[in-house]
Amino acid sequence: MEHGAQISHAEFEAVHGDNVVAAILCALANGQDKEANFITDHERSSIRQFFAELFRAINVPPQTKSLPGPVAKVAASIVESIWRIAKLKKIHRSLCCPGSPAQNG
Repeated sequence: MEHGAQISHAEFEAVHGDNVVAAILCALANGQDKEANFITDHERSSIRQFFAELFRAINVPPQTKSLPGPVAKVAASIVESIWRIAKLKKIHRSLCCPGSPAQNG
């Protein structure tokens, strides 16, 4: 990625879970010690495109606003520091899974 390029335009490649499983099984059956394997679906995208398609698939309006990279980095650093200080080990299911039994009950 070029210096100063926005993260939303960075190249990104998602791989289907079935292909990951197939690659792991293949590596277990045929792989060599300390061998690197690259798993790909050969469908490159940008992070912005990936999330736009995801939002469309789940009927969420597309996002039109973004933070400048330096602001996002500072915000992430603050959240990570709070997380570390509070010694949070895991996210409660209701925070990451809307509609989960923990949230509904």
